Amino acid sequence: MAILVTTPTSKIGSALVSLLTKQGIDSRLGAHTVEKAQKLFPEADIVALDLSDTVSIKGALDGVTRLYLAPPREDSPVAPLLQTIEFAKAAGVKRIVLGACHLCSE
Repeated sequence: MAILVTTPTSKIGSALVSLLTKQGIDSRLGAHTVEKAQKLFPEADIVALDLSDTVSIKGALDGVTRLYLAPPREDSPVAPLLQTIEFAKAAGVKRIVLGACHLCSE
């Protein structure tokens, strides 16, 4: 079904959402600040997503088969990202793209 895009208001996230939209690919945007995402993408399926909140993670992943996962900030802790990956696998997500270069050094 859909791809969940985290950090959709970031430079890379917003470019990805624009490309997916132009190609007609079904997406859901997981945003920490829903109102900001709605201003950028008023027609999008936007859900609240807080990587430190299990309920919001599981809700955002419901029904998606792919995930673009990036931390909200460069200095974000790794544990919530790893937890989100585990939840995604349990939810049946088939493909995960990790958009965080700083993880490579940890």
